[in-house]
Parts: sequence; C-alpha cells; structure tokens
Amino acid sequence: MRLGRLGRKARFKLIPAEEDISGLLFEHEKTRQASRLFLEWLKKNGGEATRHEVSRFGFDLQARKIAEGFTFRRENSLYIRLADL
Repeated sequence: MRLGRLGRKARFKLIPAEEDISGLLFEHEKTRQASRLFLEWLKKNGGEATRHEVSRFGFDLQARKIAEGFTFRRENSLYIRLADL
C-alpha cells in the first residue's frame, strides 16, 4: 500500500486500542492474518528478533509450522517488508 493511501485511510478511520493495525497496513485478508501471526510470535520473543529469526519465521510460516493449515509464501509482501527492517 502506498504511503499516500495509508495516510488517507488513517485520516478517515480511528483505530481503537483493542484493534490491531493489520487491517490498516494490508489490503488482503491472508496478509493480515500472517501479520497477526508475526505480531503474536514477536510478543512471545519479548518484542525482539534478529534478521535470522525473522527469516526462520518466514520459512516456518511457509512450511505451515506456525499455524496449522495456514501457509504463506515468503515472496509475499509481508515477508519482504519484514526482511527490510
């Protein structure tokens, strides 16, 4: 999502503290679900992860080890954004 679109979307919708930001950042439900899984995983790791750990998360997500029945290719936008951090 382009920054301009994100800004417009943020101006029109207030996000309650209970709601996660995945819906604002990502358009597709599968990407939103993957981002929620990543945030849960990151919380379990104390909020920190190395590039290697994030890469391992991507491999595990693709191999269906993170959530049973849910797979997400590493080539998708969520992993690319995470790898750039």
